[in-house]
Amino acid sequence: MLGRKNLILALVAFVLSGCVGRTMNILQGDFDVSNAPVIRGAEFNMDSNSNKRRAHLEIRDPRNQETRLWDVWNERNQDDHLPKVRADINYVFTSFPVAFDLEWFFKKELMYTSFGFGLDPMPYGKASVGVNGSVGEVGASLFWGADFNHASFENEKYYDGTMFMGPSEEPSDEIEWTKDRYFSFRVGAGAYASLFIGSFALTYAPSVSFPWFLKSYLDSNYEISMSFPSFFTNYFGMTYTYHKQIQASVGVSVVNGMKLENRLYIASTSVSYLF
Repeated sequence: MLGRKNLILALVAFVLSGCVGRTMNILQGDFDVSNAPVIRGAEFNMDSNSNKRRAHLEIRDPRNQETRLWDVWNERNQDDHLPKVRADINYVFTSFPVAFDLEWFFKKELMYTSFGFGLDPMPYGKASVGVNGSVGEVGASLFWGADFNHASFENEKYYDGTMFMGPSEEPSDEIEWTKDRYFSFRVGAGAYASLFIGSFALTYAPSVSFPWFLKSYLDSNYEISMSFPSFFTNYFGMTYTYHKQIQASVGVSVVNGMKLENRLYIASTSVSYLF
């Protein structure tokens, strides 16, 4: 009987412990962010009622570029009756020098859809729907993928309204930095438009990206108070298509955002095989 009573008390304590608020404020830090994949459409006039596959190899500017974010706050503290705290953080845009993806295009009359997957070096998927004709194409796209990025940050943690400070691992009275790699997800949406001039296509492809989409991986025991700001990518490029089989492209991606202090430029070139 005593054992059953102790078991019941232990279960009650476990349930009540789950109701205790655990909140983490991010005070300052550096967070790696993967560049968004550019979804550009077919970039040539596909035959009606036809299918195509495209293997795509892209070479990118390998430099990492950093920008400070401004006016970022730990907002959820207001719901917990805790003080509003500013987050002084930087995004470090990482650029892996080589990316590869494989796409499938399905056209019926003027409408077409596509889907694909790639590595840059982490896996991602993408899909689009659009209109493709003799003078150009327009469409909308989605992408999603995994990330395994570095993060280095200082935080303060609240446990049931009581604060203790420290880096991302251990409590400390001194400012310390803990750097580690964390698993997360990225998602985004965009559009594209191409003008066909002979065998050339002039393309513009804007998109919005949401990095660190599953921020709970930073610390699964605490609710992260800060929301990671989104950013915009505007791609401008030109593609040459040879006999609807070989494509060569060159372009530049302009990265900016309402919370990003600097505008970044990422050059790229690629070659594709259609079959």
